[in-house]
Amino acid sequence: MQSDATQIICDQLEWSSPSSLAPKIQALYPRITASQMSEILWKKDSDQLTSAKMLLDEFGRDIDVFDVELADGVEQLCWGMKKITRRLEGKVVEIGLDATYNTNAKHLELYSVLGEFDNAGFPLSYCLLSTATAIEIGKRTTALRQWTTYLRDKYGIIPRFVHVDKDMAEISTADTGEFEGGVLLEPDEIHPEDETMPSLSICIPNLSQLRSSRNLEPNDVDSVDDEINTNRNALTIKIKIPKKVIALIKHHFCAHPLIPGYSHPSAVGIHQWAVKQMYTFCKENNLREVWAYLWENWYRRGRWELWARAVAPMEVPRLKTTMIMESHWRRIKVDYLYHFSKPRIDLLAWILVTKLAPSYSKKLDHLLHDTGRFRELSSWRKSFKSEWQQALETPITMPMNAKYRPDVGKWVCTCPHFIKSRFLVCKHLVQDVHIVSPVFFLEVQCNRTLPFWSHPSLVPLRDSLPPNSMVQQTLQYSVRGEEDTHENTTGVGGNMFDGENEEAEDEFVDTAAGRMDTRTFQERFEAHIKNLRDFCDGLQYQIQFNDHRMLNAVEREGASFIRLMENCLGREKRENSSRQRSPTTWERETSNAMFYRTRAINRQ
Repeated sequence: MQSDATQIICDQLEWSSPSSLAPKIQALYPRITASQMSEILWKKDSDQLTSAKMLLDEFGRDIDVFDVELADGVEQLCWGMKKITRRLEGKVVEIGLDATYNTNAKHLELYSVLGEFDNAGFPLSYCLLSTATAIEIGKRTTALRQWTTYLRDKYGIIPRFVHVDKDMAEISTADTGEFEGGVLLEPDEIHPEDETMPSLSICIPNLSQLRSSRNLEPNDVDSVDDEINTNRNALTIKIKIPKKVIALIKHHFCAHPLIPGYSHPSAVGIHQWAVKQMYTFCKENNLREVWAYLWENWYRRGRWELWARAVAPMEVPRLKTTMIMESHWRRIKVDYLYHFSKPRIDLLAWILVTKLAPSYSKKLDHLLHDTGRFRELSSWRKSFKSEWQQALETPITMPMNAKYRPDVGKWVCTCPHFIKSRFLVCKHLVQDVHIVSPVFFLEVQCNRTLPFWSHPSLVPLRDSLPPNSMVQQTLQYSVRGEEDTHENTTGVGGNMFDGENEEAEDEFVDTAAGRMDTRTFQERFEAHIKNLRDFCDGLQYQIQFNDHRMLNAVEREGASFIRLMENCLGREKRENSSRQRSPTTWERETSNAMFYRTRAINRQ
């Protein structure tokens, strides 16, 4: 390409788009194609890895190229997102580590480390790796450890939780006593009180015996009907058993010492409880091979510590799965790489550094600095508001189960829904606090220890609100939002914050929005009473017209209020009667009138 054309592109690149530059260049130099023009930006050498390294060296203000030692047959290129990582130094507690494929022409695997901040993921580092021609044992694990060690030493990234999928090379990178990219879950120390727990005697089946028993000839059947029934029962078990096994694994994953009323209150006790429960289930259903697989891959010591969140007894991680990684890959492939079919490595690196990274940097700026009236939010807050509103509107069955003990101060509840909840909320807790203000959903913070949610608006109903509290001035805030079209839900209740597409288009929320009511309790109540009396006078006026449509409308639209009125008056009548049995406190029929204080009859 002519040097004059190259100079034009370099001079106008900052304020011109490729689509606007192409016609101008081709008008002066008709033989230049659009692909040749784009290569000026990212192609530095005919060799793809060399070109990518030279390109990354040019972006020294934004990234750091890692100088890792390469083994024979290993192709590796690593760099850190300096502009993002420096601002998150000391703030990263959880990271996600994952790889994706089919992103470049040389078929190198693309690895990434995402750091969690405000329940959203931000790219800290990337690694392009191929060990296809290497013959050294453990070559991929060694290469990944070199990369993550460099990341730790360069930026001081020492997370307490690392979220990976079931890739043993990635797990080996994180699962070490000394941080080598992260500790997946910190092992629990055995306390003296745990030593007194009874041991669990379990049977580990011999796999060779299982195979031999599976190859035995079946016994003679008495009739064809018996064989049909056997097949039908086997089909039923085949459908139901996997669901039950998965449900048990979910229960064992969610159990944690900080959440009472669900399992043993210690990490060691939870492990024994989970093993006994799964072993008993497999034994009762004659699932010897299933138990052998579960024990070897999930429940034995050394594997249990890799996935159960109970092994970190003092903290509950915010993330549950690697969905922030999957969302990151989706954004790279769908939003950027769909224009290309297996692009060169240097083009891939150019896209990650110049196109993708600025969007994350901008998002991080909004989270770290107050922007005034509008604030950019992580997309998980919209789902949190929706779940909060749903819990607020769900009626609580009275009398409440004695096993359910909500504690607003610690923000825990012993109901089964709480421990499986994506956001660790339930209707008992939500309805046991005063109505929150709109700003609550912008400022509430999720904690990894008790209390799991903290904000000044979370005041128990039994406590009075501060006189100048915004909560006292605010009516119920409608928090239902449109569902995220890119939301990606998962099993195990999904990640606490990554079940949705956290890379979705950012929202701006008006922090000053919301309807404020500065009246006191007495003023609000008296206003309702005045309106009711005026409305009753209006209804009295309607009688002369004998219009049944109005009567039907009152009975239909006011059915719930009419029931409340009848229950309150009926309860008052029974309490003041000497011939009827007084209603009990938890009477189901009049539970909605529980807080109605009855008037005493003046008996002269």
